[in-house]
Amino acid sequence: MNQVDAGKIGIHTFANASAYTLADTDTKIISIEFATTEENHAQFFGQVVVDAAALQAERTASAKGTISIPFTETDTETGETTDNPLEVEIPITWSEDGKVLCYVTFELNDEIITVHCPVETWHSGKHILSLYYPIESVVPDITNTFNVYLRMENGTGFVGIGDCIASISGQAMAAAPAWDGKIEIEEKTGRFILGGGMDVKNITDIMQMETMELVQRAYTDHMTGRTAICAFCRPVTVE
Repeated sequence: MNQVDAGKIGIHTFANASAYTLADTDTKIISIEFATTEENHAQFFGQVVVDAAALQAERTASAKGTISIPFTETDTETGETTDNPLEVEIPITWSEDGKVLCYVTFELNDEIITVHCPVETWHSGKHILSLYYPIESVVPDITNTFNVYLRMENGTGFVGIGDCIASISGQAMAAAPAWDGKIEIEEKTGRFILGGGMDVKNITDIMQMETMELVQRAYTDHMTGRTAICAFCRPVTVE
């Protein structure tokens, strides 16, 4: 909240630091936390480069035509010879590139937005997915979270590092620049009777931490001293 400038419109941009493999389950590719000191609206923009791979589709058809067989008939009255045409129909089966469906799901503060669910249909190859959603009636003085999920059908997809860019803009608003170390764990349970107890599961996990650097670092080395060639044509290092 200390980052908010009252009365000013802020534009905050983001990019993905890791690659994503898209399949038949929802994959979160964008997650933005923002806060505002005024009750207003915000706008979300995003552009994702998706390398789609559609499943092969089987196609069948029939080839029809007329052919002439090498057999001739001679008319007894006129003496003319004619070929015998033959109508044929041959079934043909082949495989071709199918179409993959990409489903987009927007989520605001753990609530799925059902009024707008974009869907794209692609052949195999790289495609640009443009996203937009207006966030109305933003609740002030709390942290809001906006997530975007992608799901593929009849194929898979891949989003490389830096291929997903997003921005959120609004008046008197600030966005979280990085992860603050908070880990959320959620568990779903079925119906239970009050006073009768609730069955829960033990949750165990192993946490690991690693540092991911996106900056390429170079390493150089040089040799001190002179290198000579001996009588047997072998290098000799003089320390």
